[in-house]
Amino acid sequence: MESLLAYNSSSDDESDRTTKDEQDFKKGKVKLPGTDQAKLQEIKDVCATESGTQPYDNRMGPFLEARNAIGLNECSYSKSKQTSLRNDNGSIVVQRTFSEPQFPVSNSNQEKKSPAFNSSLTQYKHSNSSSISGRRVKPYISKREREKLAQTALPGSSSSPLKCQLAAEKSNFDHSIKEVDLQPNRPCEISDGKRLARACRPPKQLHLNFEGHSQGVNCVHWNPTRGNLLLSAAMDHLVCVWDTSCGSTCHRRLTHHTAAVKDSKWSLCGEKIFSCGYDKTARLSNLETGQEIIKFPHKNFVTCVQFHPRDPALFLSGTFKSAILCWDTRTGNITSTYSALFGQVQDIAFLPGGDEFVSAAEVVKRNSTDKGIMVWDFRSTAVLSNQIYQEAFTCTCLKVHPHEAHFVAQSNGDYIALFSTRKPYKLNKFKRYEGHKVSGYHIGCDFSPDGSIIASGSADGQIYFYDHHTSHMVRTLQAHSMPCMDVAFHPTLPNCVASCGWEGQVKVWK
Repeated sequence: MESLLAYNSSSDDESDRTTKDEQDFKKGKVKLPGTDQAKLQEIKDVCATESGTQPYDNRMGPFLEARNAIGLNECSYSKSKQTSLRNDNGSIVVQRTFSEPQFPVSNSNQEKKSPAFNSSLTQYKHSNSSSISGRRVKPYISKREREKLAQTALPGSSSSPLKCQLAAEKSNFDHSIKEVDLQPNRPCEISDGKRLARACRPPKQLHLNFEGHSQGVNCVHWNPTRGNLLLSAAMDHLVCVWDTSCGSTCHRRLTHHTAAVKDSKWSLCGEKIFSCGYDKTARLSNLETGQEIIKFPHKNFVTCVQFHPRDPALFLSGTFKSAILCWDTRTGNITSTYSALFGQVQDIAFLPGGDEFVSAAEVVKRNSTDKGIMVWDFRSTAVLSNQIYQEAFTCTCLKVHPHEAHFVAQSNGDYIALFSTRKPYKLNKFKRYEGHKVSGYHIGCDFSPDGSIIASGSADGQIYFYDHHTSHMVRTLQAHSMPCMDVAFHPTLPNCVASCGWEGQVKVWK
């Protein structure tokens, strides 16, 4: 409880009285006001005007009634704070803060069991605590913790690890605040493996094993509309479509290429297959009939293909030497050419919106590291940036995060680098995903559907899983006896991953 005493320093008597009160207050000798009714009324008026709380008598009323009911004559207060100020008019203002009254110990059972005393004391404590406590302190939550809570709480999951509940506290017009209370349903798990959400976690065991290829498999991709179909392209000139719902059976086998198939992708509708290879062609085939729809001849080897995310009639093809071509499937002609002094194009990825795309190419000269990763304008064919990766390592795979504004690149330096998808497309120098081996192979990587996990193949035949936000390794799987070339998360089953190896096997893990 707080009380404010004001005295006029112009009078000698009042000055002496103030000096005496200050000396008593310093010695801890403070008596309960009540002897001087005029002074008590003045204290009540000052308290009601300055602090905006309830009057002094209203707060002390229940306690005085309890004291009179049980016959207590004295109660002691402990001093907690003293502040002395002098106003402009010369008056001294002394502010005193008291803690809760301490009652003398009584041996009478009647005093302990007095209902009037108990109810009055409870009412006094409630009014005293509400008036002294003031505003509730808003807990501080750092930016990193807020990001973790937002990323941990999955949209659409019925039970999330942490639930943030907003509680609005009604107060006076000058004391209105809002505060956030964190009420976890279960204790926070600290280990990196358990920090991931329940819906997105690395697989643990082998589910299916496909053995239809006789040579190394370069890539695997899940169908975007029919989740039971898996696509694979290999060095044995074959493109295979596997049906995971019927066991280890091959749904469709495409034999149109006359040389090794380097890359293969699904169309946006999931009904067509695009493939390219070392026969210097890119071919579009029908999934249902298996027939070739159109062939796109090139002057060099075709190393990668990528559909435009918004226009299904356009696609990009990366060649073996210094060129990226944009084709129109309706006419079979080249619409744009993106050229620069780089080597073999390793991969192409469109940034969100489809107006820009990123290319990764081989570094062919010692001083040409600015051609490793380049950002292009899709319409004007202009280079937007070529200074985002200055290390002398070739990047073999590019993947854009499904929700956040950044992408990753698989580097031959045995790590995965993180970049921003916004200008100036900076490299994150404080976070990288390392532990696996690339060793010159075309090793691929992929994001989980929610973006919380990054899976990567490795030259030692294992699959490495990393926590995207902490870059810590979560789990490893010994998947293949030879280098694991590519991995792909299922688009709707987050704990289902497909992998392919240099020995010719395609496996599905759950």
